[in-house]
Amino acid sequence: MTEAARIHYQSTCSSQRVLKMWFVACSVAARFYQIGWHATLLVLLVTLSFPTIAQDKAPKVDSSTAEKADTQVPDDSAAQKEPVGSAKEPVASPAPRQEPLTPREIYLRTLNSVGFVITDMGTGTAWVWDIDRRLMVTNDHVVAGAKEIVVFFPAHKGDTLQVEPDYYREHVTPVKATVIDSDVAFDLAIIELESLPKKAVALKLADRSAAPGERVHAIGGRPYGSEGLWKYSIGFVSQVANADLSQTGTKIMALQSNIDINPGNSGGPIVNDEGMVVAVAQSILRDAQSVSYGVDVSSIRGYLTKACPLVDGDTAEAKLELANRHRRVGRLETAMKYMNEAIKIDKKSAASHTTRGWTFFEIGDFATAVADFDKAIELDDSDVEAWRGRAAAHRRLGDFEKAYSDISRAIAQDATRADSYNARAIIEENRERFDRALKDYARAISLDSKNPLYLANRADLYLKQQQYDLAKDDLTVALELAPDSAWFQQLMGLVYYRLKKYQEADPYLRRAVELDSSNAGFVADFAENAQAVPDHDQGIARWTRYIELNPKYPYAYFSRAWSLRRRHKLDAALDDLDKAIELAGAESPAFYYQERALVYQGLGKSELAKRDFDKASELDPEKYGANQTPVLEDEPSSSVVGKWYVNQEVEGNVFEMTHEYRKDGTYHGVMNYTSDGEKKKTVETGKYEVGDGVIRFKTNLGDYEQKFKFEDGLFWLFFPDMDYWFGSVRQ
Repeated sequence: MTEAARIHYQSTCSSQRVLKMWFVACSVAARFYQIGWHATLLVLLVTLSFPTIAQDKAPKVDSSTAEKADTQVPDDSAAQKEPVGSAKEPVASPAPRQEPLTPREIYLRTLNSVGFVITDMGTGTAWVWDIDRRLMVTNDHVVAGAKEIVVFFPAHKGDTLQVEPDYYREHVTPVKATVIDSDVAFDLAIIELESLPKKAVALKLADRSAAPGERVHAIGGRPYGSEGLWKYSIGFVSQVANADLSQTGTKIMALQSNIDINPGNSGGPIVNDEGMVVAVAQSILRDAQSVSYGVDVSSIRGYLTKACPLVDGDTAEAKLELANRHRRVGRLETAMKYMNEAIKIDKKSAASHTTRGWTFFEIGDFATAVADFDKAIELDDSDVEAWRGRAAAHRRLGDFEKAYSDISRAIAQDATRADSYNARAIIEENRERFDRALKDYARAISLDSKNPLYLANRADLYLKQQQYDLAKDDLTVALELAPDSAWFQQLMGLVYYRLKKYQEADPYLRRAVELDSSNAGFVADFAENAQAVPDHDQGIARWTRYIELNPKYPYAYFSRAWSLRRRHKLDAALDDLDKAIELAGAESPAFYYQERALVYQGLGKSELAKRDFDKASELDPEKYGANQTPVLEDEPSSSVVGKWYVNQEVEGNVFEMTHEYRKDGTYHGVMNYTSDGEKKKTVETGKYEVGDGVIRFKTNLGDYEQKFKFEDGLFWLFFPDMDYWFGSVRQ
């Protein structure tokens, strides 16, 4: 019998004895004093309304207090016990107030719950949530995109905690971990470890959010700026409020404090004075002093409430949903694992085969994807996603007829999906049925006018068809909807590039590279535009950047050499051309040799120049054959020989000119220009003669002369009526 039960039993027995005595006394009084029984009963009721002597003296015990008497010593297991009894009686005198844990006690209590996370993407912190299932919680941004994750736990040498990173590298084996769920909006993730240390302790979530003014504590694996591991920080809560911590547009409850956290703290626990988690360290406000943020405990609980049924679920639906959550963030191998489990549980689930088919598609295994889509359609031929998926896989395999048939079937089943019309338009482009592609793009846009991808896809087709104004119109709207799309920026840059408006193209191409600096194609377009401006210094710099990304591409070396020669850096140009020809080998085109011949010629190596001129002539006799005379740049009278191009704007008027100087002394030039908003064209033919700094013309436009010069790799002509020098590049 418990102490509380024993006291209650004794109290009850005493009351029964007293009651019996009062009945005897009242009976005697009624007889002795001749009092009626109704009066005797009244005395009895009044008497019983007061506490009995036994009750007044018996100690009153709160059963829950008796069960939690040892909670002054921090003990998570004791804190979990439920109170005994359904209600608490008032305590005769208040129990002594529990002393708060000291910062040192909180640090030691929390330390064995914390892990230092290292991935192939960076570092962070995590904390133990579930011992039995070997689960830890961290930030999504700590593990997002990671292919390898390991966790170090605190290690001791004797009784001394080791904090030196070298000690862990040399003496401690980290534990491998995998992400089993994550949520970008909450910026939280659950990782599963292969094992946990024996001393590991699971942290508990606080029952409520921390309040402004309350003290909080954090431990980070190895925060930025810290020389050692397991750094402790202390601070005070400023506020708990809604905030878009993940920058996804979704607001969650966030804890703001002045606690000192840095990159590397991310994912670690922020605990209260009882050592319970009130937040997960998430970020700092860089433009302010002592302002840090954490995912509040209410949001942690909200995420875990949603994730736990999936993590623990043993149904095909739970496995499939978990697989989709991994697939959406690119963890395709993990997604495949859960899809296989879903199919094992329910082999007749069309949805599972469809989802696995899309995952094979995203991996790049299109043939296996088709097999899964086949199975899904066999199980449920009304599954639109299966038809769409098989169409996409057939297109990637080059079977455009089957792709068209499948996507048309998907549209027949659901004609309201804009993405299906967009998919069919792409297939029609592959089939070179451009008019039909444009109709499908138009249908997709009419169904979903706010989707910039459909506009950009149509703009790309317009660009291929040289319908630049229509492409520009679509891209203008697409960029309003998605200004940070690198591809949209690149497409707009290409529109202006094709229009030979190189100055207008440059900001778009630059922005594309800023948004996706690892895309070599974007960098190549950016470099070629610089050469077309022309700005050869930028051309050299941009091709250098490209070569860093793709050092095996011979054309990049040729292109850089092209600008180097025009900046009179002939030795460097020769090195690049040698590299280009080495990489291309027998596939080296004629213009590689032609360009190297010009470099040899500039270096005074006439025999080597002749050898490469002959090689270029052999490979492309039409362009570099016997009738073509190489440019002899060391001879003033013939240095202008060749075809030149210029596109420049002067005082709001655009001038585009192609002028060709042949070795036989004949000249041909075409100029397109605007004057006061009116487009004009001039064609000039005749003869020319090169003098000392001037060219004398006798053409259909009359006899005249113009000053010329070679500078910065350009051929400059002076137009006296505009008082302006035009710089041309050789074509």
